[in-house]
Amino acid sequence: MSRQDAPLDPQADSGPVSPTVAALGLTLLTVAAYAALSLAGFVWDDDTLVLRNTLTGDWRNVPEMFTVDLWAAADPPMSTGYFRPLMLVSLAVDRALWGLSAVGHHLHSLVWHLIAAAGLWALLRQIVPSWPAVAGAALFLLHPLQSEAVAWISARNDLMVAAFTFWSVSLLCDERPSRGALFSGGLLAAAAMLSKESGLLIGGLLLALDLARWGRPRGWGRYAVVAAGIVGWLILRDRAGIDLVTTTHEAHWGIMFAKAPQLAAHYALRLLVPWPLTTGDHMDYLEFSVLELLMGLGGGVAAVTILVTRGGRLAAAGLAFALLSFAPCLVAIAMHGLVGERYLYAPMGGLSLAFAAATAGLPRRFFVVLAPLALGAALVISQRLPAWASELDLWEAAYNQRPNPMNAGGYGNALMYRGELERACPLLMGSLNAALPSLSACAPALRCLTKVGAVEDAARLSDELGPRGCELDGELQALRALVYARAGRWEEARALAASPEVASVSEAIVVRAALARRDGDEAAYAAVRAEVPSAGAAALDAVVLALLQGSPSPKLPL
Repeated sequence: MSRQDAPLDPQADSGPVSPTVAALGLTLLTVAAYAALSLAGFVWDDDTLVLRNTLTGDWRNVPEMFTVDLWAAADPPMSTGYFRPLMLVSLAVDRALWGLSAVGHHLHSLVWHLIAAAGLWALLRQIVPSWPAVAGAALFLLHPLQSEAVAWISARNDLMVAAFTFWSVSLLCDERPSRGALFSGGLLAAAAMLSKESGLLIGGLLLALDLARWGRPRGWGRYAVVAAGIVGWLILRDRAGIDLVTTTHEAHWGIMFAKAPQLAAHYALRLLVPWPLTTGDHMDYLEFSVLELLMGLGGGVAAVTILVTRGGRLAAAGLAFALLSFAPCLVAIAMHGLVGERYLYAPMGGLSLAFAAATAGLPRRFFVVLAPLALGAALVISQRLPAWASELDLWEAAYNQRPNPMNAGGYGNALMYRGELERACPLLMGSLNAALPSLSACAPALRCLTKVGAVEDAARLSDELGPRGCELDGELQALRALVYARAGRWEEARALAASPEVASVSEAIVVRAALARRDGDEAAYAAVRAEVPSAGAAALDAVVLALLQGSPSPKLPL
């Protein structure tokens, strides 16, 4: 069905408000709902990916952004298998326009949200009547679950891939698009892939729409330009030396499949009743009563049934794209356990298509009723955004809404770095002592006990970290060495600090220096001291002296 084949909508522009004016009003309402982003800051991955990125501060590095892993220029650099050069370019735009201003970065992300909604609106207007297109765009713009992707700068690639996908498909929607539309649609498809790997699914959305409208794929030139984009993406990715597939731990997949009903119920409930919103949901801690599980699964099945019954094959196509675009997120959930709301950002486009198809043919008064719902959704978004002011605010909100071990650990860690140790340590220890502990609290709990001077408690906890299941990596082993040194258990500290994977960590350097001076080996002390930048040598001397004297609160690098 091309634009000229779209269902007739004789009242589209009649009445006091036209669909175009309504769409403009929705845009302004969205901007108002997200106005509180002006107070938001940098949180979580923003610190390493945005603030300390070694590439994005100079425009001359743009060509290099197409040759590296997304996280290769973060501090510290990592290899993740993510090839998203346009995300890096967008961060370079931020740095060029407003330096490291959080307000500017958040404004840029909001613009991408509006661009994505405009692309979806352009697509919907070609396949459903005008007022259902407005309804679909409203769902995408103002569903509160969308706020996580918009508010978290490091999740901007979700906005970008959706924007490029919807605009590409809107240009390729006709069976026989013009040459200009073919070229532009193919270019935008490639841009989607270079923003996030889920852009590879553009062909799936095209196919779903073709099957819904014509019963079979048509216009093979449209698929050819998308295929050309995939080939180009593969070539660039291969030249960057990035592996195509990243693996996850098998046990995580087992947990995820065991938790499948809870995951389905969780997302269904959040879609149908988006409150309370929280970034603190983890697969391990999804617990529902039988009633909640039935409500979530039953509500989801009922919603799908209504959409398909009313919207037919077009609604089914939207739901198919929603599932298709959500499928890659299962890898992220299996890897990290985090059940992010942002994973529904692009799938919301498919749900919006299904909703628009289901509302086609309904009387105008139905869309009037949606207006107060849109206002309510905007209010929910505006109430949620203050939590994004800082990492501490975000963890506090998550803990208050979901007081599980992961959120207790995250909140305690944020409090510790704010200096509120008396509140932080109980939260961190509670996180570790839970029936299902959050192992991300292993190092923070050890740091917190040491900072408050509970040296013996810290040493006992250090003895238990391995049996508790904590990953004894180089950083944690160096921290344990320092704890043992504080407790006077010097030989255990020596054994840990001497291992090659630990020796260069700052805490291990302190321990090795203290051991050298304790042994009376000034040559060894001078050698360790030489590993420290000259500006920090005097500080090392003071820390080592305090450690050897058994000072109750030496200024150690914790």
